[in-house]
Parts: sequence; structure tokens; C-alpha cells
Amino acid sequence: EASYMYPSFITDTKANREITERLEKEAASEKKKFTGEAEEYFGSQESAGEWQEDYSYSIEYYSPGLISLSGEVFSYTGGAHGNTFYMSSNYWIKDGKALLLGLSDLFTPRSNHIKVLSDYCIRDLRKQQAGWVLNGELKELKADDLRAFVISPRGITFAFAPYAAGPYVEGSYFVTVGYAELKGIINPGGPLEQFLK
Repeated sequence: EASYMYPSFITDTKANREITERLEKEAASEKKKFTGEAEEYFGSQESAGEWQEDYSYSIEYYSPGLISLSGEVFSYTGGAHGNTFYMSSNYWIKDGKALLLGLSDLFTPRSNHIKVLSDYCIRDLRKQQAGWVLNGELKELKADDLRAFVISPRGITFAFAPYAAGPYVEGSYFVTVGYAELKGIINPGGPLEQFLK
């Protein structure tokens, strides 16, 4: 059993069409992967089981110059429980094109943004009593740990799936880093410029 949901932008601009097409392709790719693995698994098993995948994207922020989407995948393929994963797509609308943003695109070149973000997130996760931060197992975050992020007027919000900062029973964690914490390293002519005024 599987479901796939994502926004389809009805304002007919080249940028919006690009984003909709990308979301369609990503969902189709994930569906193909899941159904392929399920068919292979059930084809080799004598006893029936249950697999489930729920894939969804939602709009976190929308403006003519910036679109931020958060994604979540819940997958169950047997065992004690399923698991949740987070993803994101952030687009800077520039010269009529939708430019997919990586985290480094938000900051000045050669800035220490990963360390600044890691330090802030670790402090916040400690306040939230994330198990692996409290016991010292998680002391810093790498760029790969900060892949799932969304942008809004409040700041940059990072999603940490179960097992990222603590055991499964603790669930997910979310940390929002306000722009005041990032002064001096945000790219002044970049996609976050509208939030610095």
C-alpha cells in the first residue's frame, strides 16, 4: 500500500512548471523504487506480509522569489515499526528560473556556516533532551545531517528523523535557527536577502 502526494503549482510560470515537473519525477522515482523492492520481496516469500509507504511534500513558504517545500516519507517493510525520513526542496526564483538551493547557497563563500549551524542545533537539541546529545554520542553535525531544511520568515528549520539525534522512541526533532543567529554569514545578495530587511 502506498500513497504519493505533492503540490502542483497552478500559476503558469516557467519556474512553477519546473518545480511541479521535478516533484512529479521525484515521486515517480520513489514509487518505482518502492514497488520494485516490494515485488521482489513478496515474490520470494511464501507467507504474506504488509508493506506501506506514505510520501508527501507540502509548502512551507511561498513568495514570488522563494519557494520552500518540506517532505516526509513513512515506510514500513516489516519488523517492529516503520520509520520516518525527511527531505526538502528549496527554490530561488531568479530570472524566471527555479534554482534548486543547497544549504551552502544561503551563505557567503568560505563561511563556517556548517559549524555555526551545528553548534546552534546541538545546543537546541540538548534543551529538547535529545538522547544521543545528552549522552555525548552526538557532538557535532555534518553537512549531510543538515540536508532536510526549510526556509521561512522565522528562520531555517532543520528536521531530524528518528535515530538522528536519539533512539526511535523519542521520535523526530526540529530546530529553527533564527536569522539573528546567522548575521555576518548569510549571503547578502542571495535568496535570504528578503528576510534581512
